[in-house]
Amino acid sequence: MVGEILNNAIQHSLSPIGAVITAQYFPIQGRLQIVVVDRGVGFLHNIQKQYQVNTEQDAILKALEKGVSSSPTKMYSTAIDNAGYGLYALKTIIEKTNGKLMIISNNGIVKLYRHYLTAQELQNTGWKGSIVAFELFEDEINKINFTIEDFFRIYIWDQDEELF
Repeated sequence: MVGEILNNAIQHSLSPIGAVITAQYFPIQGRLQIVVVDRGVGFLHNIQKQYQVNTEQDAILKALEKGVSSSPTKMYSTAIDNAGYGLYALKTIIEKTNGKLMIISNNGIVKLYRHYLTAQELQNTGWKGSIVAFELFEDEINKINFTIEDFFRIYIWDQDEELF
């Protein structure tokens, strides 16, 4: 998932810095936090080219849906790179493992915490770019049996069998 989020930032953001990734592991709590940041155009710029959305938060919510992608801004990407499964898969894994997800795009923010999805507009931040931050807990991940074959079956081959 980390690679997919990083690819999204690199391929879609038009960011002058590319993307920055950071992670931190808290062994006593069994908690992992990962953040990917770019200083690019945000979600709305790309998503509105193919979907009817008007705000950054609507664009983020749309990008979390299965099969939603936008045309890449980098010429070296391929169709499989833009299959629209990355953020949807991350959202699903976060939901199934009681993790946390926060996505900021310019002045829009979407948060997922314990199956509650909220979206709002941020006021007067001056922020330009995107932040995708998520948190996972080892104990919750260990409760599920999820293989790479399961991932491809659900997110790539579009077989919607419930795994969890």
